Amino acid sequence: MSKTLSREDFAVAEFVFGSAQTFSHILECMNNIIDDVEMTIEHDGIRVRQMDPSRVAMLDYVIGKEAFEEWMVHTSGKACFNVSEALKQVPFKRVSKDTKVKVFIDGKDGKTTFTLIDTRIRKRTINLLEPRAEEHPVPKVTFKVQNKLLVATFIDDLEDLKEKYDHVVFLADTDQLTVTGVSETGATFRNEYKRGGDILLDHHVEEDSKTTYSLSYLTEFALSKKILKLCDVATLNWATAMPLKVELHPPLPATLVHWLAPRVDVE
Repeated sequence: MSKTLSREDFAVAEFVFGSAQTFSHILECMNNIIDDVEMTIEHDGIRVRQMDPSRVAMLDYVIGKEAFEEWMVHTSGKACFNVSEALKQVPFKRVSKDTKVKVFIDGKDGKTTFTLIDTRIRKRTINLLEPRAEEHPVPKVTFKVQNKLLVATFIDDLEDLKEKYDHVVFLADTDQLTVTGVSETGATFRNEYKRGGDILLDHHVEEDSKTTYSLSYLTEFALSKKILKLCDVATLNWATAMPLKVELHPPLPATLVHWLAPRVDVE
């Protein structure tokens, strides 16, 4: 649903994030799926829930105020800016592990200022955009499978497969997660991840399940290489012919979730 926003709906806030590198990695993960980030800024933190243009993937990020070194909300509300523009204008690639980032959002004036703080002060200001104010509900799914993974090797395996295949089939039984598929030429693959192994750290299955997902969306968004800058471990929640919920486990008080719709046009 959408509504017309007035200037009173726009946020005025400022916060300091202790690691500019981590903040930029969060923006990079967002930029995998959306062009313009629309933040809802409240007194207890930031929420971003948006879908990609094809409505196949969705991100749902909640970053509590505890994740920030300084947190001040003058006016709660919306703040929208182009993620690519922010990553281009702010020299995040030229920061150290000790660099902090201060963000001042002035929705009334239509500006956002990013300040990098270390041995010097670097400020960059970009324009805010008009939010669309479209709200997306979280999918209502009864999950039957929960896979807790060390994601680096799993993502590497998916990257290998996307060179030759369009989609993958996830299969789960009580003992393992199996990833299979067939190419247009009839070639097949099968990867098995055993319960309690070096990759599949935890494997909870209420019933045997099978679902097909697009490899391009898996590797470009839901389980992209960029999440490795934020976490080593992720949990996959799914069920037969249902959306995939990927929970990232970053070392900060935040809930970072990626959703991916299943493919329904292939067996």
